[in-house]
Amino acid sequence: GSAKDSSNFITVKTLGITSNNYVWEEKIIGDDGYYNELDDVWGTDENNVYAVGGFEVNGDFYGILHWNGSNWIPIADAGGHTIFGFSANDIWVAGGGVFHYDGNTWNQIDAKWVNNQAVILDTVLFENSEYMCIWGTSSNNLYLGNLWGRIVHWDGSKASLMDVQTNNGEGIRDIYGLDENTIYAVSGNNNGLRTGAIYSLENGRWILINKAPSSVSGNELIPPFNSVWLENNYELYIANGGGVGRRRNNYWKQIDIGFYGERIRGYASNNIFVTGDFGNVTHFNGKEWHHYDKLERASGVLKGIMVFNKTVFIVGYTDQQGFGLKGFILKGTLN
Repeated sequence: GSAKDSSNFITVKTLGITSNNYVWEEKIIGDDGYYNELDDVWGTDENNVYAVGGFEVNGDFYGILHWNGSNWIPIADAGGHTIFGFSANDIWVAGGGVFHYDGNTWNQIDAKWVNNQAVILDTVLFENSEYMCIWGTSSNNLYLGNLWGRIVHWDGSKASLMDVQTNNGEGIRDIYGLDENTIYAVSGNNNGLRTGAIYSLENGRWILINKAPSSVSGNELIPPFNSVWLENNYELYIANGGGVGRRRNNYWKQIDIGFYGERIRGYASNNIFVTGDFGNVTHFNGKEWHHYDKLERASGVLKGIMVFNKTVFIVGYTDQQGFGLKGFILKGTLN
């Protein structure tokens, strides 16, 4: 007749607070008078990093910059809006085309060009560009989101369209996951009435788990939904029109970080960066969101983020006030 505690114990690893004390270096890329832009960045370590976009250097056009630990080297063999990889010899870039780097050569996967004519190698990949995001667990399990709200799956030999129901005009802006069983995608629209949605991949189908309301009130998530990141199943983060949205234990909270969130990436749940317009960069150290006021500038957008333990690379573009756009690189090193 006595009471007995039958509860299950749950063990949660709590991370300590990291430092916000980063020293920043910046580099401008591109010739005057051109629309130079860097959209995304990825690397294996702080001495092997690739930034992708499109830019002119000394009159020649390039689509990739490679950081070798000392210098940024332009590469003309490929280019796009998004990059993701699995090793130094297994890297993917997507945009108007889809490219794979095998350690020696950048090979276009969707098509090849012969006498200025496209020879289609994979119809689904070719017909569904322009791609905005790419993520996967291996080169045999890749997901590509496009500008028109479609997600394409690549199984290592062929592509197929997946079942995802986005609102008309919503592009798939980002895809990120933990493993083959935990993958999320976000969509959003900046034109006219802002919209946004979050999807979870379940049994081969993308299931809607959160949709932005037509009019935001209270603590609701603010569209559009631009980027998604997670390190564990406990927390899910998105960069959105109000800054950052965070889900903990299925409870969503809108976090005001002072600017429109373009991209979110982290090394751990106590080492997360968010970027936005006008040089806005904020770092979450496990306790607080720290804004780097000195990085702000009069124009431009910071987009791609690659975070390592003590180093972060951020890319985007800046307006040169009548001299076109310039690609912009920030490298932050923990002091």
